[in-house]
Order: sequence, then structure tokens, then C-alpha cells
Amino acid sequence: MIPMINRRIGVPALICAAGLTVAVVTAVNANAQPIGEICIETGTQLSERLFFDDVPEDCAFTTDVSTIDTSVPGTYSLTITYNRVFSKTVFVTVIDTTAPVGQAVYKHFYAGDIPDAADCVTGAYDLSGVVNISYGSDMPDLSLGGDYDVPVVLTDGYGNSSVISVPFTVTDDHNAPLIYGPCEMVAGVNTDYMSGITVTDDYDDNPEYGCNYSAVDPDVPGEYPIIYWALDEAGNYTQTTVTAVVIDEDAIDYSGSAYDIAASVLSNVRRRSKVDTARAIFNYVHDNIKYRHTPDCTTIESAAYYGFTEKEGNCYVLASCCKLMLDRAGIPNMIIKRYPVTDSSHFWNLVYLNGGWYHCDATSFMGHSGIYFMLTDAQLDQYHCFDSAAYPARAGGPAAGTASSEPAASSAAGAQTGTGSEDCGSESLSGSSGEEPETDSGTTGSSAGAVSDPSVSDSTESAASGVSASSTSGEPGISDSSVTPAATPAPTTVTESAQPDASGAD
Repeated sequence: MIPMINRRIGVPALICAAGLTVAVVTAVNANAQPIGEICIETGTQLSERLFFDDVPEDCAFTTDVSTIDTSVPGTYSLTITYNRVFSKTVFVTVIDTTAPVGQAVYKHFYAGDIPDAADCVTGAYDLSGVVNISYGSDMPDLSLGGDYDVPVVLTDGYGNSSVISVPFTVTDDHNAPLIYGPCEMVAGVNTDYMSGITVTDDYDDNPEYGCNYSAVDPDVPGEYPIIYWALDEAGNYTQTTVTAVVIDEDAIDYSGSAYDIAASVLSNVRRRSKVDTARAIFNYVHDNIKYRHTPDCTTIESAAYYGFTEKEGNCYVLASCCKLMLDRAGIPNMIIKRYPVTDSSHFWNLVYLNGGWYHCDATSFMGHSGIYFMLTDAQLDQYHCFDSAAYPARAGGPAAGTASSEPAASSAAGAQTGTGSEDCGSESLSGSSGEEPETDSGTTGSSAGAVSDPSVSDSTESAASGVSASSTSGEPGISDSSVTPAATPAPTTVTESAQPDASGAD
């Protein structure tokens, strides 16, 4: 027998030669010795090859490695076999040197309202499952407005940390919101104190605002304070107080003619300026004369008398009541009629205030529960189409699509009827009048007037806007002392006898 070594399998083998049988032991890879202790990063998958420089083909763990959680730092023992006949206990130490990760979240806030550091990072992750988020020690001074890159520190449970730069925009806001619309008013049971009130802020698009009218007793005549307030996101607060007047109905003398009654009512609602007096007139009629479909009245006086005494009436009755009170107040005005008439007529008032003619209406419509006050042609809705050429030039000029030149009015009352071009604004009538009867449930309200800035003096006016426009004192956009615009002819004396055609009034 000739002895031979089988290096391929490296195990004892029987070699037969010339009829002789001998036992031999194969050679092994002497360099295939496992490393006794290794160190790995958390999350690394255990493998036998981690323990060898020169990996034998038959190395294997005899320890159940599924019981070892490599996401948790620590030292663990394992048994490994190699070269088929050898085994050894080895150790693996799991360490965590990886810092957490995350993404910055842009922040925009007001000075003094610094967000929590945890809100400045999204997707924070660490294999340990623990990430503490805090501001860095080199935090900039955020007490003033500006743009900043703010360090936010992410730290895991083993002390590893990373720093994320978060972009900040800080708004230094110390200005309170501006409240527009509060004005002295005549109040009643159905008064909508928030009608015409708007609030703006230099930074906050939606500031909170409201009013406190709890002091008003609509059943007891007198003057009461109404407090309007506003609060922005930065915590800036403002408020302004106006007076609400509850008139004494028992003091009104209903025994005389319609003009006598109008004078009696006016004595209770007259205010300091013509604009405020006119607004009080329309608020009074809106709140105290309920909209009802009534028999046709043939004259302004008969319609107004019916409205004052019966406390109800259609649009012609409401317009007539307003006209007589405006006449008694010395405010030029006329009644204007819907044109063209489709389903029913509608009447409202054209009033000369602050050097120009404006549309005013005490009648409520669907979607608009308050009064219409000091509107230009461009601000009218689809319910207020009219014959543009039949009336004097209005403040703001004619609406788009109407005649640019207006005939001079020989008298305010004499220009109440006529035919000519249609002035319907941008919308057409829907086939119904749209007038909304008032109910005793208080679903309608009076206009609190148009926008005004409480931070300025009473002598400063605000521009009229919207469908319920006026000012705190005086007329919108033009001071009481302004010159009458050249395009607007000055009114002449209004006669009490002139009557519009009231047929078909809704």
C-alpha cells in the first residue's frame, strides 16, 4: 500500500494500493482559525464569515443566532464549528455609533411664539428607537423679525447626535388688527350688529373678531355701548366702542300726515352728520317696517303713511318711508325703479350724500339680510337693474356697459321715471324679485355700516365697499368738506308732490 494525502476533503481516508489498506488523516487549513472576539455596528447581520480572515467552507454556528438582537448594543457569546471537527466559543460586541437622521421643517411664526423643537423635524429615525430633539446651544436671538437657520439637535439613547439646520422666518408683529364698520346706529329687536363689519391685519389673514352688545335692551329707549373687538395670531388685541340708540316708539306722533310722522320719527333717529342720519333712517325702516306684500299705494305719501302706521309694506312702501324721512332731514333723494321689469317691479332710493348720488335700499334680499347703503353702480347686484339715462350721474360713474354721459337733472324728484338704456351690472334677473320677507324670528338685521378704521379720528373717512357700505362719520372716500364732483350735477329742491309709477311693486 502506498500512503496518499487527500487535501481536497481534508479528512481521514482509506487508500488502497497493491492490495493494501491503510488509514490516513487529511490535512486541514491551518490558517482557518476563528477570531475570538469581534465588534460590529448595530443592525449588522450576524454571519460566520465575520469571525474568519480565511473562511473555511464548512464553518457554522451551533448557537441559535435568531435569539441575538443586533439592534441592541451588548456582548454576546456564540459557538462556531469549522474544519468539521473543531468548535470554539466566540464573542460579538454590538455597538451604536450611528447618529439619528431627520428632515428639517420650515417654520414661520410670530416673535415670542417659538415652536417646539420636535415640531421642526420630520422623519426622525434611529435604530435604537429613541430620538431626543432639542435646540442647539448656538441658538440665534429670535426676539426680532427676520430669516434664520436654527440648529436642531437629534440625540439617540447612546449619546450619538446630529445637527439639522432648520429655516425660520420670524415675524415681529406688534400691530393690532384694524376694525372697519362700527358706527353709531339705531338698534332694534332684529338688528344685525355684525352686518358690514370687516377686520384686517398686516399679517394675520383671518383674525378673530366679534362684538359685545349684551348691554342693549331693545325694549327700553336709550343709548347703549356696543364693543367691537379683534385679536390676531400674534396676540395683538384692539377694541372700539360705539353707541346704539333704541328709540322711544311711544314718543312718535302718528296722528298727522305721512310727512308729520316722518318728522316725528326723524327727531328720534337723527344723528350728527348727514351720512349717519341717512344710515339711521334706512336702518330704522329696515328694522321696524316688516317686508310684506301689500295692496298698491298710488302716492309716496299714502305708501309711507301705510308703512309708518301698519309697520309693514312692500319695497315701494319702504322706499317711500325712507324718502319722506330724508326729505325732512334735508337730504336730496329720489326713488329709483327697476328696469327692465321682468317678474315684478322693485323700488329703492338714490340719495345725494357727500357730493355724489348713491344707491340705498332698506329692503332685504335672499343672501343679503342688511341694508344696502351708499353703493355705486358697480357695486349693485342683479336685483337692482335700472335705466341709467333717466337719473343723474352717480358717484363712481356708470357701471360697465352703460352710457358714459348723463343728462342734467332738472330736479331730483323729476328724474324718478323714464325709459332708456338698461343698467343691469354683470348679472341678469333670475325671474323672481329675490326680496326676502322679514320674520319675527330676527332673521334680518340692520347694517352696522361700512368699513372704518377705529385707530383714526372721526374726521377721517374710509372708502365704501361691498353691499353694505358707509363710514364712521361722514361719507366714504370723500370728506364732508369735499367739492361736488364735476360729473355729478348738484341736486335741486325735492318736491313732495312728485310721484314715481308704483304699479306692479312687489
